[in-house]
Amino acid sequence: MLDAIGEIAQIHTEGTVLLVSHSFSIASIICKAINLPLSSFRSLRIDLGSITELSLYDNVAILSRLNDTNHLNGLKAK
Repeated sequence: MLDAIGEIAQIHTEGTVLLVSHSFSIASIICKAINLPLSSFRSLRIDLGSITELSLYDNVAILSRLNDTNHLNGLKAK
């Protein structure tokens, strides 16, 4: 998975890329990107349908949004 992220980053050096994945995958990507040990993934909450945003600047990852669910406000569960 991390190899795929690296390839995507090399191909898309500018602009925005959207990736959709499961919570463990997202948490492990965040851990790697911000230099946390993988064992820290349990400290990150990733809700269903949430948005997490990483920005890359000169190969430095900035976690700018984590587990944002504001876009789901007002929706009713069925």
